[in-house]
Amino acid sequence: MPNPRNKIKLDSYVELRKEFEATDLYRNVEAGATGWVRDSKVDEGFPMIFIEWDENNPKYAGERDKWVYESHFKVLDDEDRTIEKYIDAIRGATDAALGGEAFIIIAIVKTIHPITGKQIYKPVIAGESINEEASLVLEAQIAYMASQLFNEYVEETLDLFKKEKEDESGR
Repeated sequence: MPNPRNKIKLDSYVELRKEFEATDLYRNVEAGATGWVRDSKVDEGFPMIFIEWDENNPKYAGERDKWVYESHFKVLDDEDRTIEKYIDAIRGATDAALGGEAFIIIAIVKTIHPITGKQIYKPVIAGESINEEASLVLEAQIAYMASQLFNEYVEETLDLFKKEKEDESGR
């Protein structure tokens, strides 16, 4: 049952603060470990939360879900969670690439256009293979993806063209 004296709301995604990692309370997690607040209470005047640890966080090492002091945690906002998900996806892709025989990475990088001076997004592509067969499969996959994207682009362009014609004829 949530307690109104607690500042952190139920189901908030929280992170263990750096200053509390080296305590007897947290033996199997490091600062940066994350989890969800599942309950709250006040115990002897101290706001407490029940944390369900996020076992997918690399800072987690088997700590059991338990009651902890609310002040030891900070709430992660949506931007923090988006960044964390992004980093987790990179880790997953890296693990897959390390177990594979070929990989490609396409990153979108914010940069300044050299002529206009305006901010743009630029794709950066990197890839590698450890043998010729894997390289051929990777190239075929890239060609397939490019053709699919081109087909979608053509369909969207034709749909827009048709809509503009319909709008013109309806005037």
